[in-house]
Amino acid sequence: MRKILVIGGLLAVLGVGAFLYFYKKEDTLELKDKLAGYGSATTPDECVTRFQKAIKERNYKMAAKYVSAEYAEQFVKAAEAAEAFGEAIDDLDARLEQSGVKSDEAKLMLYFLDPLPKTTEVKLAKTGDTEAVASITITCPNAVGLKDAHLFSDDSLDARIMGALFRNNAFAFNAPATYSYVTNPKLVQEGEKKYWKIQLVVNPVLRARVDFLNANYKEYVNILNKLSSDVKTDATTKSNVNVEFANLLREAKGK
Repeated sequence: MRKILVIGGLLAVLGVGAFLYFYKKEDTLELKDKLAGYGSATTPDECVTRFQKAIKERNYKMAAKYVSAEYAEQFVKAAEAAEAFGEAIDDLDARLEQSGVKSDEAKLMLYFLDPLPKTTEVKLAKTGDTEAVASITITCPNAVGLKDAHLFSDDSLDARIMGALFRNNAFAFNAPATYSYVTNPKLVQEGEKKYWKIQLVVNPVLRARVDFLNANYKEYVNILNKLSSDVKTDATTKSNVNVEFANLLREAKGK
């Protein structure tokens, strides 16, 4: 019986090996993506659903599969930095919440710093046989009437690191504006196999932000990790956290 099981196992391994050998490389990669829930989008609904999944999981390399070519290039380029930065943001966010010192100011700063928040909402707004429209919404936390808002100003915040993968516009913290992000891009079919993609526009501002993120994300990851460690080891208050957060951001901007 043991020999039969061993032989059966070997045959299974050989069968899988042969399958992968004769399978085209791109088809093998697609199979791996499908098994992870990231198959290419053959419908608009698959496109927005899988893009939402990738963003929620901070898997920016997979998110690139569901946006048009020029934007996909920026996702791939920023993937390593954005994932590391996003993980540090999530860790600090959880630490502040667990310690009971998560202020509205801290929520706002983490939103500003996030390359692309995992809370991004992606829906299908309109669909047709050859064209569809998506709805992408990123909701900013409360930005009005914050007691410690004065700590976070232009001298402590570097706009170039903020919203690296979704903000095309200029950023001025003290300017009266809403920092939520809403857009309704078209979905189009691209490539030989006509897979669906979200057609997002890339401009020089976004390219510059991605380059800045890649060059500086480690410094910001260190800041967030230090603040998280300090909150974990020392009793503190929301106001003290805000002061330290602002000072660390100021130091990073000055480097």
